[in-house]
Amino acid sequence: MKFAFAVSAENTFENQHFGDADKFLLFEWADGAFTLLGEEPNPFKGQHGHHGGQVHHHPNGQHGHGHGQHKKAALVTAFFQERGVQALVSRQFGHNIREVCRSFVPILVSESAVDAVCQRLEEHIEGIAAEAGRDTEKHLVLRALEGELIRIAVKD
Repeated sequence: MKFAFAVSAENTFENQHFGDADKFLLFEWADGAFTLLGEEPNPFKGQHGHHGGQVHHHPNGQHGHGHGQHKKAALVTAFFQERGVQALVSRQFGHNIREVCRSFVPILVSESAVDAVCQRLEEHIEGIAAEAGRDTEKHLVLRALEGELIRIAVKD
């Protein structure tokens, strides 16, 4: 199972939306361990929707109208599907969460360190894999906490 971690340039999870991360670390869970497959710079950072059919970039990071639009969701979805990713891991998700749930298992974490997140996900890997394997049109959002995996339904 492949995961995309939304992290800062310093490889830490920060309080920002998945699509606003500096980069993505791609991990695979196999044979009882997480393996780092590589990292991808975030090609969507600063994109907040569409304006007149064009993706609009906010150079200073300001969130204006159009934030969380479907065009960005479609681009993010295609990007990670091409890489075989099944789960997206972040401290926050934005308005596109409804679209994300259609293609991926979104996982909310509270830890900042990548190693701590890997440990937390390992604790819950059976529940995460079960959600990824569900035959559904929309996945639940999972919140990975110490000793508990909370399932959250996102309404359309």
